[in-house]
Amino acid sequence: MNKLLRHAVCGLLALGALSCARHTIIPDSELALIFRDAFLANAYISNENIRTDSLRIYEPIFARYGYTTEDVYYTIGNFSKRKSARLGDVVERAIDLLEAEGKVYNREVAILDTIDNVAQRTFTHTVYADSLIRVSSLRDTARLSFTFDVVPGEYTVSLKYLIDSLDRN
Repeated sequence: MNKLLRHAVCGLLALGALSCARHTIIPDSELALIFRDAFLANAYISNENIRTDSLRIYEPIFARYGYTTEDVYYTIGNFSKRKSARLGDVVERAIDLLEAEGKVYNREVAILDTIDNVAQRTFTHTVYADSLIRVSSLRDTARLSFTFDVVPGEYTVSLKYLIDSLDRN
């Protein structure tokens, strides 16, 4: 009986020790990735003028990496106890990640802009040109009317005309 009681007490103690919620210290590299995602979420929300609770934004980010809000609080609070780590270094690493990602996107946008410019120069053509339009005053420009069949694409409408400076407008 004494042996059975001792096993039961040991089992309860082991179960109690396992059931205690222990906070996890997030490695610096993963914390930098979490900060990077949080910076991106903040930038998007401030750009779109969305008003929401910050926990609704950050909790899914923490969950994506397998952590809870308490784990993040515990890790940030633990930085003051760690001699070798500084929170500023982690934030700088997150900023470096964002800048590197920004450079990649800037390169891709430059390539797409180049493709657009080449396509625009190659396929731009004049749809209508008339050198016989007579404009004697600025009021006449309001009466100009042109009709074209519209096809998908990008249009630039420009009119060039000269008005004698001695004319009464």
